[in-house]
Amino acid sequence: FGGIVFEEYNATVTLSTGATETLIPAGEGIAFPLGTTDTFVTYGAPANLVETVNTVGLPIYARQIARPDGSAIDVKTEASILPVNKRPRLAVRIFSSN
Repeated sequence: FGGIVFEEYNATVTLSTGATETLIPAGEGIAFPLGTTDTFVTYGAPANLVETVNTVGLPIYARQIARPDGSAIDVKTEASILPVNKRPRLAVRIFSSN
């Protein structure tokens, strides 16, 4: 509509209390421009492994762990991704009249 693309995002998160909370309430939204440079960046954090303490994070980690009985090898993967908006004033809150 008018050069603006609207996408519905109705995800919820579970809080430590067990209650759920909607990330973006009904009738509200967040608008941000696309095509800007140096606005959004993604960082990877180190995995939850002793050998990754004080290291630069990678996009994904994979580790092979032999079962104690020698019957198989389990593969453990982990990704701790942090998306960051480096220019937060570009994101504005919008409201619907519906």
